[in-house]
Amino acid sequence: MSITRVLYIDDRDPAITYSSISPAATGRIWRIFRGAGEEFMQTTSHANQTGAMAQIIFTGSDISVFGSVSPASTGFSDPLTHYILDSKPPLPFRPVPNNDTQYNVTFYESPKNLTSGPHILQIVLQSVGNYWLDYMMISRLPSTLSAAVNETLITSATTKSTSIGTKVYTPTLLSSPESSTTVSGELIASAVLGGILGFVLLSGLVVVIFRWKFGSRPHDPENILTPFGALTRGTDDSDRAQASELAISPSSMAPSGHNKRWRVLMPSLQFEPPPVYRSPQV
Repeated sequence: MSITRVLYIDDRDPAITYSSISPAATGRIWRIFRGAGEEFMQTTSHANQTGAMAQIIFTGSDISVFGSVSPASTGFSDPLTHYILDSKPPLPFRPVPNNDTQYNVTFYESPKNLTSGPHILQIVLQSVGNYWLDYMMISRLPSTLSAAVNETLITSATTKSTSIGTKVYTPTLLSSPESSTTVSGELIASAVLGGILGFVLLSGLVVVIFRWKFGSRPHDPENILTPFGALTRGTDDSDRAQASELAISPSSMAPSGHNKRWRVLMPSLQFEPPPVYRSPQV
């Protein structure tokens, strides 16, 4: 029996690859969430950065992309996306939000009756916003339905991915004020931070050189103070002898006798005879 085959590909299927073409992309570009009951397999993939890209290589007569749309109350507009099929020009799409979350919204439909052989579909975010990818649907006709339809189609898309490299349309980003402002802000912040770090490193180097050159000057022996130096710098032997007699040290106070009295060596004193006073003669 010849019928149309339809294959549903969940957002977590390995046939879909997630990446980014923007050099300013940071962190995780795509995030996987547990979806609502209305979403296929109750899963959904989310991106909100410009340049985020999802890609699939498939074999079929047509392909459709479905997703969810956030309500307008979130305050974030839905992004502008480009859908690029093989070497054809990109097809833009931006959903229109309302007060409720919308499920199973058709984001893209390819032309019908595509040529036989593998095809490539690329989805690129052109602006910032919440993009929720739910699933894709691929049709293939005419053919005979078999139990191995899923395995056959996925294997074909994987093994023939290198044969269409020359047909891939190179995805690009639109030059919008929003994306330009983001990149310029990051460049300015990087330049300011680099200047501050360079100034700190240069200041530290100057301090180290200054301390190395002027902080390790040898000591001047003439500036060193020696305790009681005046008593040992005599010019002759008499000065040294006088200084030796005047110096009192622990060794000059030795105990004498059993009563442990202390004897202190003192310099000898010479006394002149007293003056003689005579009475005046009358």
